[in-house]
Amino acid sequence: MRTSQKGFTLIELLVVIAIIAILAAILFPVFARAREKARQTTCTSNQRQIAASVQMYAQDHEESMPNMGTVWKDINVDPGVLNCPTKGKSMPIGYGYNSWISNKSMGDLPDPTTSLLTADCNNSSNILATASDIDKRHSNGAVYGFVDGHVEFKTDTVIFSTIMTDLSPSATVTSCGNWPGYIADNLRGSNFWGTYWMSSASYPAWAKYSWTTPQYIGYVLLGGNGDRVPDGSMTLQYSVNDDGNWVDAAAVTVGGNKRLCYVPVGKSVKAARVLLVHTSAVPYVALYAFRVFGSVTPPIGTLNTASNMMAAATVQITNTWETQPSNFTTAWSDQVTDADSPRANGNIASKPQAILTWSTDQTISGLAIANQPWFYSGGSIYGMTIEACAKGVDPTGASAGNWNTVFTYNDTSAASKMINAIFPNGSVSTRGLRLTINSVQDIVPNTPRAGGAITEIAVLGGFVP
Repeated sequence: MRTSQKGFTLIELLVVIAIIAILAAILFPVFARAREKARQTTCTSNQRQIAASVQMYAQDHEESMPNMGTVWKDINVDPGVLNCPTKGKSMPIGYGYNSWISNKSMGDLPDPTTSLLTADCNNSSNILATASDIDKRHSNGAVYGFVDGHVEFKTDTVIFSTIMTDLSPSATVTSCGNWPGYIADNLRGSNFWGTYWMSSASYPAWAKYSWTTPQYIGYVLLGGNGDRVPDGSMTLQYSVNDDGNWVDAAAVTVGGNKRLCYVPVGKSVKAARVLLVHTSAVPYVALYAFRVFGSVTPPIGTLNTASNMMAAATVQITNTWETQPSNFTTAWSDQVTDADSPRANGNIASKPQAILTWSTDQTISGLAIANQPWFYSGGSIYGMTIEACAKGVDPTGASAGNWNTVFTYNDTSAASKMINAIFPNGSVSTRGLRLTINSVQDIVPNTPRAGGAITEIAVLGGFVP
């Protein structure tokens, strides 16, 4: 007797296939993520071994970090440790070494727990110089190793920047003595004119900035006594934990016509304050500005704390810029005027320039410029461009192609300001800076006379490898 066997119908087969396809669509990404997680784990282990090998190298070489040109040979690890499984054999060394710590002493690094050592790298040189060298190859993130030996997976880019930022706006301001609170708060602004004077009856007087988390302070810039106040001094202090324990960073004398004083700090702190002291028979000392420059996290690199960069510069003035031999280091001496050349709405046709040059390359993060009215008569610089000459190029006679714009200033809102010309794209290494005045305020409204004064310039050192 023949037994009939009933097969699957086409619809049943399609349903089964559809179910399998749905399950595959659900499970394959899970399997892929699991495989990627395993590769990420291997990558984490590799960079942890590299960090341990670097630490052993440093111990054997007087706490000095390996050179970026020979690091992979120096640490002497198994070749498999240098290979990222995501990249495979196409990239024998899948990691980059932070060029900013090459040959550095361990003691020179701001904080080993935040100092980048290695990371997933996307270039064949296996060197990390900028954030663009980091390869976010693991689930839109990268594995980072740090000098202290710990390793992290992060979706954001670890900061190892040459960029200096103004930390003052994020600070909480408090004051002591007979110092009005509104004056202390105004010190975060850029105004360089006013009556923020302290008499002898006010002392002790201080203005304090504090933050809820540590901030890496590169420089503090103080706008001090003008020509009206003969003498006075300030002491800058910082507190690592804002717990009342203050450390003197520097005592700064700002007597006579001296206005700009900047103090290198190079510390991660929660608070900074400035104390005012009068030191002459005239019982006044004035503080016009209190600015803090640094970064939220410690930069990877050494802060160039050269304080004589402006004094060491040669200054060349062109076009209608009047000057006296003060080298922009004393107030009330350098003016740009435009009495005769054509202009429209304050724009200067002659484009006065000041070119600052050095005999060797300087790493610079920006300028602080005292922008003052022209001899009390009104008039201030409204528009200015700052250019840097290409690294290694002598700025004397350099072609136009060797000058790159690093900062542009346009502000007509106030006539008297300290211009915080911090380069937005980070530090530059250069032998020359060129300041071009584009527009100024009318000295007398509705007349052809215009003018402005740059009375002082402070050159802020940058973060260097």
